[in-house]
Amino acid sequence: MSCRCSKCAKKKDKQNTIVHPTRKIVKKDTEVEVVKNIYPTEVINVHKKVIKKKNYYPVVEKDVYEIVVEEFNCGKDKNKCYRIW
Repeated sequence: MSCRCSKCAKKKDKQNTIVHPTRKIVKKDTEVEVVKNIYPTEVINVHKKVIKKKNYYPVVEKDVYEIVVEEFNCGKDKNKCYRIW
């Protein structure tokens, strides 16, 4: 049997007590911050209308007949004729 006296108890406590180095515990606290990135985009819709102008120049042909009447006075001599105005 073991002794229960105070001397033995102190001696026994000293022999059985081992002090280890301090254990470090690192507690981490993480904070999440949300940063919104906005990249605006502009869409320009160009509606193009092309108007083609076609010009036509129709040609109408007409035939015009001119009649020129020349009047001469020749008298009795056929070689001496002169024009009458």
